[in-house]
Amino acid sequence: MKAELKYINQLLDLENKVFPSNRLSRRSMERFIKQGNITVITRFNKVIGSIIVLIRKDSSAVKIYSLAVDPDYQGQGIGKQLIASITAPEIRLEVREDNHKAIEFYKKQGFEEFGKHKKYYEDGVDALKMKKKLIASS
Repeated sequence: MKAELKYINQLLDLENKVFPSNRLSRRSMERFIKQGNITVITRFNKVIGSIIVLIRKDSSAVKIYSLAVDPDYQGQGIGKQLIASITAPEIRLEVREDNHKAIEFYKKQGFEEFGKHKKYYEDGVDALKMKKKLIASS
């Protein structure tokens, strides 16, 4: 379901729990919620997973800006469900080159590497660029 403002504190807590750096500010999170960019999965009214998807007007590809699953719920298909909620011809994302668990997860979901951003993250780590085609081009 689309995130609502009532979930903002839980979304910020999830960011802090999952990401060691490059976390979203409250202001950015609120903007993404208001724009309808965040989909969440909840259990017992608690956010256990979220995905932020950005849509560019000049592209048929969408970008996963952030995918977070509460560590207590990882390995239960939450990330897969969040990715499955995307309907677009192509999905792109960046992932920390040293985040082997996430890279393996994305590869299992059908993503392929197609490049790299040097020193992409604030701590200087490179990002792998990955993509997945959902609808074949004619």
